[in-house]
Amino acid sequence: MAQEISVTIGVDSEGNEFVFSLTQSPHALFAGTTGSGKSTLIHNILCSLIENHDDDKVRIFIGDPKRVEFYRYAGTPHVERVARDVIEHEKMLRKLVFIMNTRYQIMENCMDENGLPVVSAYNQTMYRKDEDGIKSFSLPNIIVVIDELGNLVLDKQSGKNILDSIIQLVQLGRAAGITVLLATQQPTAKIIDTRIKANCPTRIALKVTSRVNSRVVIDSSGAETLNGYGDALVLLPTSSNKIRVQCLGMDYKNIADVIEKSVQKKLAKNTFNNQNATEAVKPQCKVIDLASLKSFRDSSVGKSSGSKYISPN
Repeated sequence: MAQEISVTIGVDSEGNEFVFSLTQSPHALFAGTTGSGKSTLIHNILCSLIENHDDDKVRIFIGDPKRVEFYRYAGTPHVERVARDVIEHEKMLRKLVFIMNTRYQIMENCMDENGLPVVSAYNQTMYRKDEDGIKSFSLPNIIVVIDELGNLVLDKQSGKNILDSIIQLVQLGRAAGITVLLATQQPTAKIIDTRIKANCPTRIALKVTSRVNSRVVIDSSGAETLNGYGDALVLLPTSSNKIRVQCLGMDYKNIADVIEKSVQKKLAKNTFNNQNATEAVKPQCKVIDLASLKSFRDSSVGKSSGSKYISPN
């Protein structure tokens, strides 16, 4: 069945927990200067996904051009891949475009109420097949998180290919169950292509350096006056009003605890499944006494009395 994918990022001005749905507004754009809390926000999102959703329902691809921020997620069951240099990013994004196109071919006969092929309609069909006893598989939601977009799109060799892949994903990825979250320190028109901005309805602006940068992200000024350290303005597709949010703090101990808990949960699940599989195929046979077996073998070849083997011929 379709699964609601939502993340908790902080509290609003009234002290209420702020949660936004990646299912309803799939693609998002984040921007903030150094020290604004942008990396902490991404950690919040990743930990929320890992802690609240099963790894067979959510698969995560991470782009980490800085190479020091998100590498620790590489061993997490939810995380499919962590790209670090530009070449790895180009390969990862090309693979995601291939996955997206393949999913459209798989889903071409599964339509939603509007007659459009979407991953939720496909999974609903597969769920009904499972109920009928027909073996099937569902498509997990794919979350793509890319930090420091500017470092990638401005690369002289691979920048154009990376930008083209990202544009394809944000334009066509939603129906295929692919969500793209992009972050940058430099919210300029040169980095944030208009096609990317048009297809990222959720925008989160942390402290930026100027009004111009604020307008690029949330279409108005205001982000330049924020306090930093997780203070943010959030623009959702369901409202034209900006929401003031204080993003939650996340230290490395919290992150390590979430990752360890996820790994232990996966190990326990695998152990349980292996035990069930062993019980299911366990042969129904008698226990054979090894001493009796040895005696029988020796007597069969004439060695029980110390004699040599004599051929019956």
